[in-house]
Amino acid sequence: MILPAGKYVDIKQRIEKKIQGHTLLEVELSDKGRRVPVRLDPSCLDCDVDEVSESIQAFLQNFYRIPIIA
Repeated sequence: MILPAGKYVDIKQRIEKKIQGHTLLEVELSDKGRRVPVRLDPSCLDCDVDEVSESIQAFLQNFYRIPIIA
């Protein structure tokens, strides 16, 4: 998941913010035939699995997916 650098509106604070860009890794884990999507934020060292940095939470709807299929 990629958020290109640019200006985005923080919908909670209703202000425009300039963001340098951000990348999240979203993977699907298999649990007894059921697929479970999990997000990993490599830039958030204190985040647990499926947590994202507070600084980008308001901008999650602006991310777009680039599928990587192995």
